[in-house]
Amino acid sequence: MAILTLALGIGASTAIFSVIENVLPALFPYKDAGRLVYMSIHDTQSNEPGGHAGYSSSEYLDCAEQNQVFDRVIAAAEEQVLYKQGEGAERLYGAT
Repeated sequence: MAILTLALGIGASTAIFSVIENVLPALFPYKDAGRLVYMSIHDTQSNEPGGHAGYSSSEYLDCAEQNQVFDRVIAAAEEQVLYKQGEGAERLYGAT
């Protein structure tokens, strides 16, 4: 009974993982996705941890022009979208 239970558990886990792996898209379909970096601006005048993640256009352009470390610098914008399906609606967050 123990061997049968173990076999069913392993088989079910493998089947679920295989379905999820093939159905869900890759999180970052980029070459060398593990090398992606997210930058934030830290205010040295404040002892607060972290920084602000939103950049103004001039801050982004300064960063892109002065970049001597990264292969590329890109920008993205967050958007909220209402997705209507049947009678209900769902708020989704995305980036462009």
